Amino acid sequence: MNVEQEIISILMNRPANKSLANINANWFAIANLRWAYEAIMDLDDSQVDPLNVYGRLKQLHPDSSIQLKELNILQRSFVTDGNLTMLVKELRHKHLSQKLDQDMMAYHDAPTDANRQQVHETMDLLDNMETVDDDGSLDNEFERLDSNMEVEQPTGIKTMKSLDRLLGGGLYGGMLFTIGARPAVGKTAFCVNLAYDITAYDPEVHVDYFTLEMSKREMANRLISLDTGISSYKLRNPYTLGSSAKMVVKQSMQDYSKLDIRVYDRTPNLSDILTVIRRNASRAKPNKYVAIVDYIGLVSVPSQSERYLQVGEITRQLKVTANEYDVPIIALSQLSRAIETRMDKRPTLSDLRESGSIEQDSNVVGFLYKPNEEEAPQVERLAIEKNREGATGDIYLVFTPSEMKFMEIDREKLKS
Repeated sequence: MNVEQEIISILMNRPANKSLANINANWFAIANLRWAYEAIMDLDDSQVDPLNVYGRLKQLHPDSSIQLKELNILQRSFVTDGNLTMLVKELRHKHLSQKLDQDMMAYHDAPTDANRQQVHETMDLLDNMETVDDDGSLDNEFERLDSNMEVEQPTGIKTMKSLDRLLGGGLYGGMLFTIGARPAVGKTAFCVNLAYDITAYDPEVHVDYFTLEMSKREMANRLISLDTGISSYKLRNPYTLGSSAKMVVKQSMQDYSKLDIRVYDRTPNLSDILTVIRRNASRAKPNKYVAIVDYIGLVSVPSQSERYLQVGEITRQLKVTANEYDVPIIALSQLSRAIETRMDKRPTLSDLRESGSIEQDSNVVGFLYKPNEEEAPQVERLAIEKNREGATGDIYLVFTPSEMKFMEIDREKLKS
């Protein structure tokens, strides 16, 4: 369910929460759900059920296309009302983001003082939403630290051993981890490997993968290839596989169905990506959620015309969301062509394209690249160049393109 459906589901099952919701009906983008909300608010709490809501909705909006069965489904989809406050905040945030896009377009078409003022007013409303009632006290954090000294706590979501060591135990809440690379190095394959490793270590972790370059079909083939060793090229025409290979693929699909990896290939806008992250992160258990955005350069922000402003907004919002929901977010970024003209192919922080905000907003920045020294052609490195709460260093990897697989390798073994 989307956020609008979830709110209607909660109010139909817990109508006493109507006074707590404090929602403006115009925040609903879907007309039928906006009208359903109006109908619920117009009824006494004791009258709220699918039949009465449907009847009142039809009285208020006779032309509505909603069906009674849709309201029945929404009522049966109820899980909990514990996240209502967060859902209402998400609903308003999405409404204001869409309104800002509209205001910006109106100003672009007619750059009047009134339209400019409207843009600033909407931006102020969005900024005010991020204001938190916080007295600045560190008492709770000191209590947490004191408690953690007595009882061992999880140190992070596990990925690769070498990477976890540099990160101080794994991916942690509030982290924005940016991975930069040039095209054809395998940055998507590397992040698919991360998603696989994360869920293989802990099947309870929910991974949301936002892919703007590939379709779900391509991503599914890569995951199966990674698990089975069967070339993703062969999986494009699985009918030609032998009987034993088909059995292996079927078993792999069954195994993946038990994991919580979700792939989104139709979320090009930043607001859509944030909506999914907020919804799923709010439902996840502590230390059980990771989002991967592949990649920053393809995410659009209609409210900003200049690309460097768009990138700044993307990284800022990803970082704010990581902090607000205490989850790690991994974002991929493309590096500047300037690397190709240098003798030393090792990237630097200045090679991040389009905006210095990527470096500023990221807790960790890593670069995936092929070194120019005398190493096997399939060897790559992940160079951690920035790490606010851990060490920097290089991780040596062997990439097998046919299987889309990255494997850690000991540097001493590489020399031998």
